[in-house]
Amino acid sequence: MDLNEPLFYIFADVLYDFFDEKVEYGSRVFIKIANVNPFTDPEALLEKATFLLERRIPFSVSVSPIYREKGSRYLTPLSERNELVRVLTFIQENNQAIIVQGGTQYFGAGEIDGESYFEWRGNKDEDELVENKTVEVWAKEFINIALDECGYNNIFPIGFEGTHYLLNDEAYEAIGDIFDLYVGSLQTNEWQETVTVYPWAIKDVNGLHQYVPDNLGFFSGTNTSELQILKGSLNKMEIVSEFVGGISVAPELDVRELEKLIQFLDEEGLDYYDLRRLAVEVRGENVSVVSNETQLIGESTVEEGTTAFDSTMDVIFTVVLSGLVFVFPIL
Repeated sequence: MDLNEPLFYIFADVLYDFFDEKVEYGSRVFIKIANVNPFTDPEALLEKATFLLERRIPFSVSVSPIYREKGSRYLTPLSERNELVRVLTFIQENNQAIIVQGGTQYFGAGEIDGESYFEWRGNKDEDELVENKTVEVWAKEFINIALDECGYNNIFPIGFEGTHYLLNDEAYEAIGDIFDLYVGSLQTNEWQETVTVYPWAIKDVNGLHQYVPDNLGFFSGTNTSELQILKGSLNKMEIVSEFVGGISVAPELDVRELEKLIQFLDEEGLDYYDLRRLAVEVRGENVSVVSNETQLIGESTVEEGTTAFDSTMDVIFTVVLSGLVFVFPIL
């Protein structure tokens, strides 16, 4: 059975009815501003965020806090982009979800992808990449580097995204030890590039506590047929009784195109799925987050004024414990 075809949806929906499973949110979609990194134009991000806030549409922002620009060996941290940090803080204080979208690859002397996610394929090269560390140990180091860079800037993510490259079960379990919430594609076969597009937000899968699918693709606003394609994807998902759909947009998207997308979704009669209403926790080594319907509590022990990142790739973080706590109530 093709896991991304209507027959899979029908079969899964029958099982939900048979076992009397409850879908908590009904048919909704969530908007994600994706691929934000230290080189993102802060004014462009602010424009999209302001547009959605003015229309009371919940959204999330996925952030790679450390980024290597193509052609450079320098790893640029979020800490060097004060204006972008201010925009992300504004978004966070307006009760929208921040998602960690990878961190950076810092082992090995080979080429490093700009967005710098990680992948596990079970081959010999991966053992050399992680310098004889287990996937679990390396993944946790990797994630905590990203979290520390966020915490240093008082940005408190509530979930993790790993969409561009594929992960194995061990990596998912490592992510689940730190994050309750995972957003994105889900690899369902360790040895083949098999991604399942679930039509729901589901719990307890692949070692993850809560999984929210990014299943409606990327809206670029550059193709006149995109909304028609999105319509077809929605029609397929409507086979199930209730669904959750995720749509990604770039921070550079023309706001007029974003308005067309929102108008289309409104005409479809869809409500919006708010990740900030989920009860989730983040358990990093130096950063912890508790998020629920009433508040976001973020605690960082990365002291302001210390060196949070070293681009030489020899020392990644210098951490001084201080116990800073930030509470953002839901308005």
